[in-house]
Amino acid sequence: MKKKLAIGVGAVTAAVLLMGSSAWATQSDTESSASAGLASNGVTTTANRPPKANGKLRKPKARARMMGIHGQATVGGKDSKFVNRTWQRGVITAKGESSLTVKSKDGVTWTWDIDQATKIHKLGARADLSKLVAGSAGSAGDKVFVIGTATSSNPTAASVFAPRKAAAPAN
Repeated sequence: MKKKLAIGVGAVTAAVLLMGSSAWATQSDTESSASAGLASNGVTTTANRPPKANGKLRKPKARARMMGIHGQATVGGKDSKFVNRTWQRGVITAKGESSLTVKSKDGVTWTWDIDQATKIHKLGARADLSKLVAGSAGSAGDKVFVIGTATSSNPTAASVFAPRKAAAPAN
């Protein structure tokens, strides 16, 4: 009797092990074939983004919003060295001969140093500092996106982009 019981338990154990391993193998094959099917169609997925077929983000405006209003990031630069970049989105509140003061929507105001290497673009074309409009009483300045490097005093702007015309004066 004990021998029959041991054989029965052994048979059940073997069946469970075989079925579990075949289910695992089938699941692995299904996942890999599904991944291969997506890859062959040019569709890729990541944990943070929905699938895309053409390599572009689905909503370009969403990409711009992800960058935030102002901040700093360490990015890879030339010669495999890391560079600290600072950026800000806002409205020009003041400008000098070699500086630009920008105020973000959250109230943060930074003064950026402008040098000969700073590239300025307004309405899609190259411009110089004199073409940028600073806000005054009753009128708003140019909306800008400034990116540069942080220094001990004011950040130095590498590029200034003013994609829109200045807002109309308030009545």
